[in-house]
Amino acid sequence: MERSWMERSWLDEERLTIERLATVLDRQETARTTGRSPATEVALGSLSSALALEEATACLELIRAGDWEEAARYLLAYNPLPAITGRLAPYGEQTGGSDRSAFIAAIERYLGDRILAQADRFLSASAEVTGKSIVVIGSGPAGLTAAFYLRRAGHHVTVLDRLPEAGGMLMYSIPDFRLPKEIVRRQVGALEKIGITFELGVELGKDVSIEKLMTSHGAVFLAIGVWKERTLGIEGEEHVASGLGFLNAARFGAAQVPAGRVAVIGGGSVALDIARTLRRLGAEPIVLYRRTEGEMPAGRDEIEKAKEESVGFQFLTLPVRASPQGQQVLLECVHVEPETTEAPASAPAKAGRRFTSAYDMVIKAVGGVRDVSFLPPSFVDESGQLKAEADGYHLGRNLFVGGDFLSGPSTVAAAIQAGREAASQIDRYLGARG
Repeated sequence: MERSWMERSWLDEERLTIERLATVLDRQETARTTGRSPATEVALGSLSSALALEEATACLELIRAGDWEEAARYLLAYNPLPAITGRLAPYGEQTGGSDRSAFIAAIERYLGDRILAQADRFLSASAEVTGKSIVVIGSGPAGLTAAFYLRRAGHHVTVLDRLPEAGGMLMYSIPDFRLPKEIVRRQVGALEKIGITFELGVELGKDVSIEKLMTSHGAVFLAIGVWKERTLGIEGEEHVASGLGFLNAARFGAAQVPAGRVAVIGGGSVALDIARTLRRLGAEPIVLYRRTEGEMPAGRDEIEKAKEESVGFQFLTLPVRASPQGQQVLLECVHVEPETTEAPASAPAKAGRRFTSAYDMVIKAVGGVRDVSFLPPSFVDESGQLKAEADGYHLGRNLFVGGDFLSGPSTVAAAIQAGREAASQIDRYLGARG
C-alpha cells in the first residue's frame, strides 16, 4: 500500500535527521582522532564532556542500527527530560564547539520527542513499592528529575510548587521561542501518569512549614531555585524593572512594552531572552554589559541569534544611577576596563568616563540569590549560606537540597545532574533507615 503524504513526510524527516546526526558523528570521530579538546559543558545529564559525547555517540549508533527504543532507555538512565534539554542545550564556545554541542542536543531532542510521544512505554515506576514518602519542593528541572528517579525507585513522591503550573523556570521564565510550553506540560503530564503527585499553588513558609513536611515525610528535597533577584545596588533602582517579572508577564501576554529603546542590564541567558522577547514585541533592546563580549556568560549561539534579530549591544558599560525624566528613564553609566586585557572576570575594573542615555524602559537581569527566610536557623550559617554537608546535598536530618537553590544560577543540565545525584543520595538514606 502506498504511504500517505503524512507518513512519507514523517519517515523522510526521520531518515534525514539520522543522516544529519551520522554526519556529525563522523566529525566527532575526526575530532577525537585529531586530539581536539572535548566540550567543557554539555546537556546530556551534565556528564563530563568526554563521557557525554561518548554516551550521545552510543545513542546514535543504536539509532543507526534501528534500535532507537534501546537508545531512548539508555538516555533516560541519565536524563529524564531530553525533549527539554535538547531544545536548551548550550552551544558554541561554552561547549567546546557548535558541532559537538549541536550533535548532543540533536540526539536528545530526537529521542526526547519520541519518548514523550510514547511515554507509557518508556516512563514507569518501580513494581516494588517501598512505602517511603518523599516531598519534592519545586518543580523545575532539579525537582522534576529527582521526582522521576525517586518514583522509579519505588517511593511515593509528591511535588509541591507555589506557582499554578508545574515546571518552574522552564514554564515561567524561558520564552516560547526557546522552549514551547506545551513540551513542559507534556513532560509534567508524563510524570503524573507514573504516579507522581503535583500539588500546586502551595507556598512554603505560608501554606506549609518546612518543619511540618520533614515530620510527615521520610525525606524532603528542596529545589526551589533562585527567584529572588539580585539588586544592582545603584541609586534610583526603583526605576529599573524586574527581568523575571517581565518574562513572566510576557508569558501571559501581559507585558507592557514601549515601542522605543529599552536597556537590558546583564550578560547571561536571561538577559538575552529578555532582549529577544522585547524585539518580538516591537521594542528596540540594547544589552548593557560591564565586560567584553567574549566574557559574556551567555552562549555564543545565543549572542549570534540576538545579533541576527537586531538586538543592540554595549559592552564595558556599568550603570551607576537611574532617574526618571518624563516618560523615560535616564541611565547614568561608567565606561569600565579591566586592569589588563587578559584579566579574568573577577579582576577589578577601573572607571573611565561617565555618560548618560535616555531609555523608554530599563530592565535588569543580573542573576538571582537564594531566599532562606523559611529555613530553621540550624540549616543556615551567620552569613546566610546553607550548611550543606561534605557530600553536597544533605542539609541535615531528612532535609536535602539541590539545583540552583544550592549552586546558584546555573544550566538546566547542571540542575538535572543535581536532581539525579540527590535522588540517589535520598534513596540510600531511606534504605539505611529501613
